[in-house]
Amino acid sequence: MPRHPTSIVLTNLIGVKHQPLSITKRNNKIYVGLENPSQIVEINEDRKYKKQQVLTLVDGIVSSLQVYNDEIYAHVAKLLYHRVMVFDLSGNFLRCWSHTGNSHHYTMLRVVDDMVVIPCDARGSLYVYSLKGELIKEIKCPITANSWKSMAVLGDTSVIVCDWGDNGDVVFRVDLDHGEVVWTTTEVASPNSVVCYNDYVLVATHDKDTKIWVLDVESGKKYAI
Repeated sequence: MPRHPTSIVLTNLIGVKHQPLSITKRNNKIYVGLENPSQIVEINEDRKYKKQQVLTLVDGIVSSLQVYNDEIYAHVAKLLYHRVMVFDLSGNFLRCWSHTGNSHHYTMLRVVDDMVVIPCDARGSLYVYSLKGELIKEIKCPITANSWKSMAVLGDTSVIVCDWGDNGDVVFRVDLDHGEVVWTTTEVASPNSVVCYNDYVLVATHDKDTKIWVLDVESGKKYAI
């Protein structure tokens, strides 16, 4: 049996009251960062009408969310002030720290193996923080300023990053333990979002006809379904 996806079908569609900017899922619950007003809401998939519960209001744009160890990690931007805010699953504020060097509001955040990973435009790097906000390391990689970025966790030691902007498009894999880029590819045009599935990387593009590319996780080479 093939381990790669042989088809992609829409199985569910959930409406929200405001523009969604970020989304993450844990068990049967979906957490969404909304804009105007900026807030984090919870949607329970088990409920027939999938009622939205507002967990907390946020002063800024919630551009990325992830649930990790029963905590919600959110990247929040207001003008050029970027920060990581951490809440419990009920929306109660726990802690916060600033993240500098980003020029784009819509910056991605991912948590893997007790590390919080965020791109830094100004230095062309990934910043790796502890869960409490201490900077652990900086990893140089092909990130550009004023670009749309998306990121997916791969296992316990890597992330896949998409960088889509005026200076070119690139998808690459970063080994967090060794602090190095494993592979890069410029074959995918306008890479808008990314997810890992078994031994493959799925990248959705942003153009008139949205395409889904399937890349090999070890090499970054295109895989033909």
